[in-house]
Amino acid sequence: MPDVIVEKYEINFRALHEELAAALGAVFTGMSTGRSGVTVHLTDRAAAEDSITAVRIVQLHDPLALTGEQEAFATDEAEIERLRIDYARFEAPKDFGVPGELLYRLAEQVYYLRAEVDWLRRFIKETRPL
Repeated sequence: MPDVIVEKYEINFRALHEELAAALGAVFTGMSTGRSGVTVHLTDRAAAEDSITAVRIVQLHDPLALTGEQEAFATDEAEIERLRIDYARFEAPKDFGVPGELLYRLAEQVYYLRAEVDWLRRFIKETRPL
């Protein structure tokens, strides 16, 4: 079965790849994009129905749809940004013992950054064990 070419340019490559792989199984060998749109690569064992399925999936594909991995990453990014905002509202200790307003502000920023780095370390350790 030859490759199937569908004239569609706005896609989420990973999500579309997952959709095609799930629907077509072993007859799906991959996909590529180019000037002509999306090319779905099928094995010689692919039937005409597989080509029709591939075309339908590509045509109906929502480029805003995310894979599970992409959703998790977006959630992680949102959580990091939320915490970054929380740190900005956090009151740093006043006992740095640093004379001068400029140095105090600098020490305050270092304190916020340290808190963020500590949180990121805990987050990575909890969610992505080695």
